[in-house]
Amino acid sequence: MTLQDALIWILSGGGAGQIAYWLMEAVPFLANLTAVWKRYVSLVLAALLAVAAFGIGVVFTYLPTPASGREWVEAIFSVIALALGWSQAVHGMTRLAKSSQAPSG
Repeated sequence: MTLQDALIWILSGGGAGQIAYWLMEAVPFLANLTAVWKRYVSLVLAALLAVAAFGIGVVFTYLPTPASGREWVEAIFSVIALALGWSQAVHGMTRLAKSSQAPSG
């Protein structure tokens, strides 16, 4: 996998959400947060990861540089919206799937 492939995966393949949820489990401070805080922090992490990947992609010229301030805002908005949507999909595929398989008492 090249850096460009990794950035594309983070931006549009659900990578930002998957990395955020992995961090929520792997980093002790994050793993000890309450469920409500975990939800908000994971969303912020996914958005930050996606924006960082976008910025790196622009700097390394893997992605076109937005020409105006408006285009920057629109691009970053789209990147964040996609990351948040994917993070919710990852949550549904991992956490919600596990909780639905748990035996009921």
